[in-house]
Amino acid sequence: MLTLLGTRIGVKGQDLAAEAPDRLREAEKMLVSGRAERRIILAADGGIREHTVPELRRAGAQTIVMGSLAFGAKDLGQRMAWVHGLPD
Repeated sequence: MLTLLGTRIGVKGQDLAAEAPDRLREAEKMLVSGRAERRIILAADGGIREHTVPELRRAGAQTIVMGSLAFGAKDLGQRMAWVHGLPD
């Protein structure tokens, strides 16, 4: 698993950095060119919000580290269903 941080280290509650989706796309290209895309899962952490998750998925994140997105949800089951229902 390769986890890319989408915020500055050590500061909680930050918004997703503008360059985070581009870094995910670049990492995905590297994995594909090295033929590792089937062996390595690309993950995103930091700045994970309802409005950022779809963008991160489109940028290549196969999974996300949810943190407050999960634990701040009124209904965790619904939140998980939403995440799993997002298109690849």
